[in-house]
Amino acid sequence: MDLVIYLIHSLFLFVIFKSLIALFQNSKNKDSMNKPPEALEVTKTPVIEKILVKDLECNREIDRSKAYILIKNKQEYYFCCWDCRNKYLLRHGQV
Repeated sequence: MDLVIYLIHSLFLFVIFKSLIALFQNSKNKDSMNKPPEALEVTKTPVIEKILVKDLECNREIDRSKAYILIKNKQEYYFCCWDCRNKYLLRHGQV
């Protein structure tokens, strides 16, 4: 009977000890997860503004970075597509 009580006490202590170790490891992992790594810095991404220009042929507003550009006499003309550019040149007798 003493052996059974000894085994029950040993098992009980083992479970408590294992639970304490798991609890300690979980709290340690949570602390490290809350802190960002020192090698990584939090920075803000710069906002790039879209510059809208007007197509001279179809009067559509388009992003300047995606426009087709025609330069004539140091003046820039913007078009939404190659077809609009060609229509503009045909209409003005430049092709």
